[in-house]
Amino acid sequence: MKRLITSCFYCILIIYGCDTPQTKKIEIENNQKEGYWQFWYDSGKMREEGGYKEGEKDGNWKYYFPTGILEQEGKYSEGKKESTWQFYYDFGAIQREDNYKFDKLHGSSTMFYPNAKPMVNAKYKYGKPAGTWEFFNEKGEKTSEKSF
Repeated sequence: MKRLITSCFYCILIIYGCDTPQTKKIEIENNQKEGYWQFWYDSGKMREEGGYKEGEKDGNWKYYFPTGILEQEGKYSEGKKESTWQFYYDFGAIQREDNYKFDKLHGSSTMFYPNAKPMVNAKYKYGKPAGTWEFFNEKGEKTSEKSF
């Protein structure tokens, strides 16, 4: 009965305008966010979008600059960054591509100049630098290496 009353209360709030301009989807189960959500800047442009599972970010997420251009995208698992994430300059070109495991940098990481040439090829192991890192100039020519 308590769950039914709580559910009715949330439905009334949603229907009668509790939905602010920053949040476009409200789905709550057991007082936790569930399903697909979108968040917006006050300007009306999307700020971020993705899924929740049992109150934690889960699945694919996208974040946007206030201009509406994609800022970063990647995957969460139980609220932690997982797999490959891409980060972009505010004009849309890729800035870096990182791999994560349990919310820590793990595996390859590449940073790019604004002209899309590689700046650094790096490796991480559970958040710590590992292996050999390669550094490049803006022409894409390798300039140095550093081993960890």
